[in-house]
Amino acid sequence: STLDRSSAASDVYKRQLSEGLIDASLLIVYSSRYSNGETPSQIWLDLQIGKIDSTLNFLETDIVNWVNPAGFHAANIGLASALGYLIFREVRDWRTNRPNLQNWYDNVASSLSGFNETKPVSP
Repeated sequence: STLDRSSAASDVYKRQLSEGLIDASLLIVYSSRYSNGETPSQIWLDLQIGKIDSTLNFLETDIVNWVNPAGFHAANIGLASALGYLIFREVRDWRTNRPNLQNWYDNVASSLSGFNETKPVSP
């Protein structure tokens, strides 16, 4: 079969966005968890928050391109997991003022088998 290069490139950029979002989120969480009591650099934290906000703002308009009639793929699952992590760890409130992204997430949460059942819960 012929590889649809535009589709393949689209999948790669989507996976990269998802991975970048989770990476910046983890860095924020780890910065306080492993700081040995020291205050993390505000400049460094602001840089990570800027990455998260830029990605979320881009996704608010681009999320229409994430709908796949064939079902969910790795990038969808990665993004849904990253958004769920932001909620669980209270890294950033992405739901306020991003209705398109919120609707997409709600759709994934209700449609992707096992998603809600495997969400982490606070102890």
